[in-house]
Amino acid sequence: MTQPTTALVVGTRPQLIKAAFLQASHRARGGFDLRLIDTNQHYDDDLASESVTGLGDDRLRLTMHEPATASRIDRLVGALRPVLEATSADLVAVIGDTNSTTAATLVAAELGQRCVHIEAGLRSFDRRMPEERNRLIADHLCERLYAPSDVAMAHLGHEGLADRAILTGDLTYDLTLAHLATQPTPQSAGAAPLVLATIHRPANVDINTRFLEVANLLEQVARTGANVVFPAHPRVTERYDLRTLCPSIDIRPPMGHAELLQTIRSARLVVTDSGGVQRESFWLGRRCVTLRPETEWVETVELGFNNLAEPQDVGTVLAVLESCEQEPFTPPPVYGTGNAAQLILDDMAALLA
Repeated sequence: MTQPTTALVVGTRPQLIKAAFLQASHRARGGFDLRLIDTNQHYDDDLASESVTGLGDDRLRLTMHEPATASRIDRLVGALRPVLEATSADLVAVIGDTNSTTAATLVAAELGQRCVHIEAGLRSFDRRMPEERNRLIADHLCERLYAPSDVAMAHLGHEGLADRAILTGDLTYDLTLAHLATQPTPQSAGAAPLVLATIHRPANVDINTRFLEVANLLEQVARTGANVVFPAHPRVTERYDLRTLCPSIDIRPPMGHAELLQTIRSARLVVTDSGGVQRESFWLGRRCVTLRPETEWVETVELGFNNLAEPQDVGTVLAVLESCEQEPFTPPPVYGTGNAAQLILDDMAALLA
């Protein structure tokens, strides 16, 4: 008898990393066929290779057929539609808040395929952000919503979606715990405090004046004697000469996920605009400054372990660095208990039964 099929659609580095973990968890569990479709939204090998994501060739990688003049979502929809139609999946699963998430959700709705959303219920309440629009589309079209926290569950309840929602905890927390179980505690990096910086969002990178403020901030942090490590996203390196803008910082290519987590563990402070890195810093007991006016991961701020700042707030960032303890703090369990993958896969199996 043929097993029912779930098509898991992903396309960016964080989604590929989560998909690799979910795929491994599924192999140990079974019960249905899980097919991984990679939209190639992150086409750069610095972001999508096996060494960076941990995900091998066990995925279908799409090629865009829409004209380059079409919008990104139109191109993704055009590439996904024939694949999901041919797959005849009994269930489509999407993760997070990317253009790939929206494209897969729209195609599934058009084809009458049931769809579930992992990392549902997050809200920045800023609809100018493409990520916020993508979240709203996925949550309101999907029939099952896997929420990472009580706050996310409350947001879904306020929007009349509580009957579709399940509190699973955060899949990224599962990943972080798995890393901690297998990797040694990093050795001290030396006398200079390590500061990890990850910047990639269009709001911080695509506006030249704002990115120049980001570069100045990192340079000022480095001039205090801190070792600022900046694994640069291709979005940044394609636009800017970092070695001229930030001569005092350590520019590196994008890190694999395990290396990134070990670097966070070694850091005194993390400066980022990444939702994933905010949570990973929290779980690994390291203070964070988020260069955004808001965050979807409000628990990290409310509990006092994450500070929101603008790039020109150099004094704020230096004060946080000065106040950071050498030893990591112990975060409270606000994103589940580390069994999100099991709860998600169990519910998918129930939906398919």
